[in-house]
Amino acid sequence: MDLIGDPGGLLRREVQTHTPCGKPSDHCENIHFQFNATLLRDDYQLPPDMAATVLEHTEELRSDVASYLDTVRLTPTFFPDILKRQRCLSCDCSPGSRACRCRRNR
Repeated sequence: MDLIGDPGGLLRREVQTHTPCGKPSDHCENIHFQFNATLLRDDYQLPPDMAATVLEHTEELRSDVASYLDTVRLTPTFFPDILKRQRCLSCDCSPGSRACRCRRNR
């Protein structure tokens, strides 16, 4: 199986070498891949070290999401007018205007 690097890696190479990277297919890595058929079994369980790694990543992801949500909740504190629309997005009327043709701002 040939794996082709992501565009970010190719761009990084161009920046580091100051030369074009060429075709993405010039930068593929040939790996041996064989599907593990035991993954299809209903009773399959991850090995303990793998299960611990998945749990660790899950906890890290939950922590990152909680941190992100805290930041989102604080956004109006730093930018109190951020959620106030200055103009109607559909017909460009003023907020609360009786002239709003789309009736979204009434």
